[in-house]
Amino acid sequence: MIRGIGLGLSLTLIAAGAILAWAITATSNDIDLVITGYITLCVGLFGLFIWIVNTMVNRWALSTGRFHPAPPAPAPLPPPR
Repeated sequence: MIRGIGLGLSLTLIAAGAILAWAITATSNDIDLVITGYITLCVGLFGLFIWIVNTMVNRWALSTGRFHPAPPAPAPLPPPR
């Protein structure tokens, strides 16, 4: 199963990106905080989109019976005599 960033991290990145893009008025010669905010915001939105799609697919698979968990492990062999 592939795991990505979850809902909490996505919302945190969206909030941090919005703060950097729209609320910070400080300037820096080394880094553009507005562009950094927009990039962080986009990464958070992408993570949120992936989380929503993954959640919808998992719920659909469980509700339609198309989710097949791994079969149980075979019983161990008896020790040799």
